[in-house]
Amino acid sequence: MHILWVLLTVPAVVTTVQGQRPLACDSVGDGSPVCSCRSGRVSCEDADLTDVPTDIPPDTGTLELTGNKITSLPELVFDDLPQVSTLDLSDNEIASIEVGAFDGLGGSLSKLDLNNNELVSLEDGILRNLTSLVYLYLKDNKISTIPERITKSSFKTMHILWVLLTVPAVVTTVQGQRPLACDSVGDGSPVCSCRSGRVSCEDADLTDVPTDIPPDTGTLELSGNKITSLPALVFDGLPEVTTLDLSNNEIASIEVGAFDGLGGSLRKLDLNNNELVSLEDGILRNLTSLVYLYLKDNKISTVSSEVFRGLSSLLQIFFDGNRISSFHVDTFSDLPSLYAVELPRNRIRRLDSILPALPSRVGSIDLSGNNLGNIGPAAFNRFPTLSSLNLKSCNISVVSPDAFVGLEFLGSLYFDENDLVELKNNMFGTHEYSSLAILRFNDNKIKTIEAGFFNRFRRLAYIQLKSNNLASLPPGVFANLSRLEELLLNDNKFESLDDPNIFRDLQSIRTLELQENNLKSLPSGIFSESNLPKLKTLGLHYNALTEIENGTFDNLPNINTIYLQYNPLKNVSCGMIPSKGMSASLEMFTVSCTCDIEPLYDCPEFGWFGYNVVCLSPIWVWRVPLNYTSPDRWGWCSGAGFPGTNWIALAVLLLLSNLFISN
Repeated sequence: MHILWVLLTVPAVVTTVQGQRPLACDSVGDGSPVCSCRSGRVSCEDADLTDVPTDIPPDTGTLELTGNKITSLPELVFDDLPQVSTLDLSDNEIASIEVGAFDGLGGSLSKLDLNNNELVSLEDGILRNLTSLVYLYLKDNKISTIPERITKSSFKTMHILWVLLTVPAVVTTVQGQRPLACDSVGDGSPVCSCRSGRVSCEDADLTDVPTDIPPDTGTLELSGNKITSLPALVFDGLPEVTTLDLSNNEIASIEVGAFDGLGGSLRKLDLNNNELVSLEDGILRNLTSLVYLYLKDNKISTVSSEVFRGLSSLLQIFFDGNRISSFHVDTFSDLPSLYAVELPRNRIRRLDSILPALPSRVGSIDLSGNNLGNIGPAAFNRFPTLSSLNLKSCNISVVSPDAFVGLEFLGSLYFDENDLVELKNNMFGTHEYSSLAILRFNDNKIKTIEAGFFNRFRRLAYIQLKSNNLASLPPGVFANLSRLEELLLNDNKFESLDDPNIFRDLQSIRTLELQENNLKSLPSGIFSESNLPKLKTLGLHYNALTEIENGTFDNLPNINTIYLQYNPLKNVSCGMIPSKGMSASLEMFTVSCTCDIEPLYDCPEFGWFGYNVVCLSPIWVWRVPLNYTSPDRWGWCSGAGFPGTNWIALAVLLLLSNLFISN
C-alpha cells in the first residue's frame, strides 16, 4: 500500500489514483486525512474534491461535502451509509444526478442541501426511497422545470415540496402543481400567513389557489393575486370557511363545482374586481349559508336565470360596475332572504328590464349611475317593503305623478346628481310616508319647491338640497318637521331668507348649512326666536353678509360652532357674539380677521369668547384665536381700514423680497 500512498500525495500533480475516488477518513502519505472524521460526523468542506470520497464510516450521521468541485453524483455514490440524516452538497459544481445516487442512504436522510450548484433540471427517480426527507435545499441553481411526477405523493412529508417552491427567481411552483399555503419553504417563509383559523395569501403573486390549507380555516384571503380561473373542487376539504376573499385577481372563469368543497359554512364570497363576463348555472351550487355575494367591478353582462338557485340565505348581492342591462324574470325567484340588490354603474336604460326580476319583498335597491332617464308612474309599487332606494346620477329630469306611490315603508331616497328642476307634491301621490327619514336631492338643478312638499314626511331626519339653483323657499316649507336633525341648503342662489319663521320649531335640528350662497342679510330673530334648542353647527360662511344684528345667535343653548368667515362684515358689535350665559357650549366662532372686527377686542366678554372666536383668513392667521393675535400685530389697521387688494399686493411683494434675499 506504500506505493499507493505516494501516488496519492504527489503535491499538485495527482490527487487520486486514476479512476479511483479519494479516501475520506484514512490518513494519506503526509499523515493528513482528506476529511475530518469523528463522532458520527464526516466533514470534507473546502477539500478541493472533484468526486465524493470513499471509506466513509457506515455509522456516519452527518456528511458535509460543501465547497468542493464535485460535478456529478453517479448511481450508488453514497452506498452503504444507512444512518446519514444530513447530507450537505452545497457550493459545488454539480450539474447531473443519476437515478439511484441516493439509494444507499436508506430511510434516515432528513436534510439534503444542494444549494448553489449547476443543476438545470430534476429528473424522475433521483430522489426515490428518501422517505424520511424533510428539508430539501435547491437555492441558486439553474433549475427551470420540475416534472409533475416529483410531487408531495412521492414523500413521507410535505416539507420536501415546500423547498422546491423557493428556488429563487427560477421556479415558483412544481410543474403542473399548485403552491402550498401554510408549510414553510426553504428560507423559512410560508406562502401565506396561517394562524388562528385565518389564512392570508394576499398580494402573494399567486396564479393558482394554493393547496395545504388547514381544514379548520375559517377565513381565507386570496386578494391581490393573479389567479385566472377556479377549477372544480379547488377548495376541496375546507368545510369551515365562512369568508372567502378572491377580490382583485384576474378570474375569468369559474367551473361548476369550484366551491363544492366549502360545505355549508360559507357566508361571505368576495369576487370584486376580476374578469368575469358571465355567471353560469351551477357555479354557486350548495352555498346554502351564503349571505353576502360581492361581484363589483367585473365585466358581467350575462347572468343565468338559475345561477342563484338554492341560495336560501343570500341577503345582499353587489353588482356595482358591471355591464348588466337586464335580468331574466326568474333570476332572483328562489332567494327568500334577499334584502338588498346593488346595481350602481351598469348599463341599465329601462326600469322594466330589471325590476320585474327582483323579489317583491326586497328592502333596498341601488340603481345609481345608470342612465335611466325619466321615472314613470308607480314605477316601484310592486315593492311594498322597500326601505332604501338610490337613484343617484341616473340622468333623471322628470318624475311622473305617483312615481313613488305604494312605498309606505320607504326610509331613504337618494336623488343626488340628477337634472330635476322642481319638487312637486304629486311625486309621492296623496299618501303619508311615515317611515321616510332621509331625502337627498343634492347636485340637481332645482329652482322651486312646491309648498307643503315636505309636510307629509313627519319623520324626516335629514334633508339635503345643496348645490341646486334655489333662490327662495315657500313659507312653512319645513313646518311640522320636529324630528329633522340635518338641513343642507348650501351652494344655492339665496340672496335673502324673507320668512323669519322659515326654521321655526325645528326642535331636533343639529346641523344647518347655509354657506356658499349670496346671502346679504338675515331676518331679525331668524335663529334666536325660532326655538332651535339642539342646534350645534351653523354654517354661514362664504356669503355676502355685511351686518349681523345684535342677538342673532342668542337663545341657541347647544350651539357649538358658527362659521362666518369670508363675509364682508361691517359695523361689527359685541352683540354679534352670543353671550356666555346663553351659549355656554360655544367652542368655535370663525371669522375673517379684517380691521372691521377690531371692536370685538373691547367687548366685556372678550375674556371668554376671545378663545372661541377664531380667524380663518387671511392665511397667516388661519385658526388663530383672537386671544393670540391683535390688530396691532396685523399691521394694516393703523390707517383708514383694511385696504383689501392693495394689502394683498404688498404681502406678495414682501414674500418675493424674502425669496430674493434668501437666494
